[in-house]
Amino acid sequence: MIRKLVCVCLASASLAIAAVTSSDVANHKSRMDAADDLKADLKDALDANSGPKAIQSADELTRLLEQEEEYWIKTQLDDSVKLARANTAASQQIATDAKAGHINDAKQAYKQLEKTCAECHDLHPEQRVKQQ
Repeated sequence: MIRKLVCVCLASASLAIAAVTSSDVANHKSRMDAADDLKADLKDALDANSGPKAIQSADELTRLLEQEEEYWIKTQLDDSVKLARANTAASQQIATDAKAGHINDAKQAYKQLEKTCAECHDLHPEQRVKQQ
């Protein structure tokens, strides 16, 4: 009886986890293209010591990265979820530093963003995503 109950509970839990669809994957790819463009804009703004432009790009990038966190949670790839969260935190830090007028600190946070982006790409998590 307990064994059946455990099996039913596990089956129910697995149904509660949303599967990744081809649409999810396409949206992820589109977000990553947009994020690359925003990162380039952000780097240009930071290099030019332009706080307002850096804030705008970092805020937009944060919005995309928050959506990426949700995507990676859906994939159940814990290493990618961890890196997605680190990316979001770095982008938020860039915006916070830029808003405070601390452009050099924002540049350091940008380096962290670059590092975590590269770490995730090096894992090739897209090859491990299971689609429905």
